[in-house]
Amino acid sequence: MKAARLIVVVCGLALVLELSFWGGKHLFVRALAQAEVNVQPYVAKFVEYHMVGGAEENLAEGVESRRSDGAVHTRTLHYATANRRENTFRRVDFPNGVVAMIVDAVEAKSTGLLPPEMLASRKAQLVGQSASCATPPEAVERTEILFGQTAFRVVISVRSDKLQRTVQWRLRDFNCVAVQTVKQSQASPGEPWTTTIGKRLVAFSATDPDPSLFTDWKDYAEMKPSDIQRHIYEQRGVTPQQCPRCFADDPSDGTYLIWHQLLIKAGY
Repeated sequence: MKAARLIVVVCGLALVLELSFWGGKHLFVRALAQAEVNVQPYVAKFVEYHMVGGAEENLAEGVESRRSDGAVHTRTLHYATANRRENTFRRVDFPNGVVAMIVDAVEAKSTGLLPPEMLASRKAQLVGQSASCATPPEAVERTEILFGQTAFRVVISVRSDKLQRTVQWRLRDFNCVAVQTVKQSQASPGEPWTTTIGKRLVAFSATDPDPSLFTDWKDYAEMKPSDIQRHIYEQRGVTPQQCPRCFADDPSDGTYLIWHQLLIKAGY
């Protein structure tokens, strides 16, 4: 009987400790998600490209703007190709977890609220970077100067494929934000690394962004991603008969509906 009673006590204590751990973890996540941040603002212009026959071919251009409270606005112009037309999209990420995808052409937006765990992870990355802007197994190759700012060139290896890697340039004085990124591959071990696709910084200014970027879309109609896509094609005179896939549901609708419900429940 004593042994059985001891087992019950030990199991009960273990359960209490486990619940305490997860309860503490939950409180920590919530506290970090709600924490205010103060960062260096900037406006960065970039181009996105891929390599075709050894030459760069631009795919898009854009501007990323960050406020001192950590809110980020990104505008990206995707160039026209043989299969699609030119499109401009915007995204805003607020420090309270509110996110918005914006399409000015149809005056529409998809808004939601990040789950606390995801928001906490983003804030931890923003304020908890190491002095070298890299954590193992990442490795710093060297430092470079980009538009007057010190950047760490960080190599991120792909564990599942040793012939693939990512290289990022992270700015030391701006919370290690990655302003350049390239994906690289090599034919065999020891061969030179070849860039396949990348994002290159073309201008950088340590300044506050235009405040209207974070508010001028708030009166737009709320739509799920697939409805925004349908409106874009309708505006261009495309019909479902001409392009059935253009009017199909978007895979991101599911995530949007979950995040938008979180936004409503939070009262934003």
